[in-house]
Amino acid sequence: MTQPDWRWFDQNIGARLHRSYQHDQLFILNGRDEPVYGAIDGARVAPDRFANADPDVRRMLDVVRGRIRGPNHRHDRNPGQSRSSSVPILTSEKAVHESHLVSIGGRPAAVSVMLMAPLSTNVVRPTGAGPVAVSIRFLDSDFFKALTRTALVENPRFSRAGEVGPGERAIILKTEHGEAIGNFIWTPERTGSRIFDVLAPVTAAVLLTMLVLLAWLARSLHRAFSQLRSEVVVREQAEFRAEALARHDSLTGLPNRRVFVEELDRLCTAPADANARFGALLLVDVESMRDLNDTLGFAVADELLVQIAGRLKALAGTGVAARIGGDEFSLFLTAGSETADIRELVETAHDSLNQPYAIGSAVVPAAISAGVALFPKDGETPSELINAADAALRRGKRTAPARATFYDAQEDLSGRFGATVRPLSGQDGDRPKFKLPNSPTPSSDQRAAWQPIGRLRRLYACACPLRH
Repeated sequence: MTQPDWRWFDQNIGARLHRSYQHDQLFILNGRDEPVYGAIDGARVAPDRFANADPDVRRMLDVVRGRIRGPNHRHDRNPGQSRSSSVPILTSEKAVHESHLVSIGGRPAAVSVMLMAPLSTNVVRPTGAGPVAVSIRFLDSDFFKALTRTALVENPRFSRAGEVGPGERAIILKTEHGEAIGNFIWTPERTGSRIFDVLAPVTAAVLLTMLVLLAWLARSLHRAFSQLRSEVVVREQAEFRAEALARHDSLTGLPNRRVFVEELDRLCTAPADANARFGALLLVDVESMRDLNDTLGFAVADELLVQIAGRLKALAGTGVAARIGGDEFSLFLTAGSETADIRELVETAHDSLNQPYAIGSAVVPAAISAGVALFPKDGETPSELINAADAALRRGKRTAPARATFYDAQEDLSGRFGATVRPLSGQDGDRPKFKLPNSPTPSSDQRAAWQPIGRLRRLYACACPLRH
């Protein structure tokens, strides 16, 4: 059986109770009432030292264990008995303990015997067989020093016989059962007594007023703090939802175009490693979306988009997927080799997207076209890859719908401009230019009108140099 961590007991029970509450002795008994831990003046001692106090606390131990049924006194919580609402104790309603003034070895002491049981309702509570903590504070030691320091009581002492000297006063200390255990003796200060008699009512009234004001202030602060905490939680939730809506598509939960471009830029500029040296950008278009809206309705069309998004998310792996338009998606895949692996990944992803979708009791086919641009072959920045994949998608929708079309610079540029593209050299040295045959030269007014459009395009494009 695992041994308890006695050092933890030293720090959190023995030393702490002595330091915080001035307990002189503390003992812990197991379910068989055998001492297993002891501390005197905050330092661990042999558990058998409990034998000195055992006879004087045995009855209290039997009451806590339930072997003797005793009444609840002012400081008791006996098992199976309710307590009066006027009892001035601060322990939990679930606690079981006895607290009395007793005589231990002829010395007056305040003793508490408490059943150590978990307070949580999710833990099975022991019925009388759990460990018990016995705390002892002697009244004839440091307690009298503290009484002199805090209450200004002169020369306090304890006497079993009750010998009272000249000018001294005495009161009999009794247990809650009425048994006398000795006399508390002190020297009264006469002038102080008269002052106390005069000031006591005023002091009590002032203290009561202060307590009422403090209670009202504490209640007001608690209400204000609770309201502020609720408002903070609501604001944080609203900010979280706003951030999510600003960065994700509300229907599918996929990242939107802005987040996709940011992630694509990160993937493009990340240092190359052996597992993600190459990639492919797929711009995906659902060809059958318009017919699906007209025949089966918008609810089925929305569910199809959600299921397509789910497949894209599963296919993305270390890449990224996003919804960039009504029926348009984007997917960036990564691979370790340039040609074989990435092309196989693209074909597999496209075949998966074109498999039928189960929506309710219907099986809905999907015709999905994809334009593919390879990284870094067809582009090294997000703008280059997006333009190349978009050109491949447009060519594929014209020539081979519902297929994955890879970007081809010659074919896509020719198809885009409707003519053969040829290099033009001349005034700018050896740097090539491209010019469409028979294309008109724009006037200065036309060029000025196109400048805002050019600026907007440059703002959208994310230039990101590739780092090797």
